[in-house]
Amino acid sequence: LACAGLVALAALWPDRAVRARADLVGALGLVVLAPLAEELYFRGLLLRHLARSFGPLLAAALVTALFAFLHLPQGIHLPMAVLSALLCLAALATGSVLWPVVLHAAWNAAAVVRSLPAGEERWAVALPAVAGLLALTGFGVASRQRRGDR
Repeated sequence: LACAGLVALAALWPDRAVRARADLVGALGLVVLAPLAEELYFRGLLLRHLARSFGPLLAAALVTALFAFLHLPQGIHLPMAVLSALLCLAALATGSVLWPVVLHAAWNAAAVVRSLPAGEERWAVALPAVAGLLALTGFGVASRQRRGDR
């Protein structure tokens, strides 16, 4: 909500430099906050609950259908269905939402970076996103090794 508020405020602000910074904050929100919130709900809560009731495959299909439906107004429901299916598989295979969060953040980061003009603004989003994804991946690998998982 804070990121959305900043972007809305930036749209009203006359100074272009301030608006660019607010858009950058909004982009970082899409790369960090949206994947975290969506994965905690869709793969962390909903998938686990539905898997107990209907089994993992039907649960993944239902979660994927809902995830795609929610992205229908944006016109990206088919790619989101593919992404959701992969995220459900990652959550079911690992028993964790960490990997779906990392994959979802990478997907959103690639989309945001691709939409930005070439130059400093693109790198200002890309570098922290890559660093964060690498840190999350390293954390996930280290925590699996401590538990003895392969």
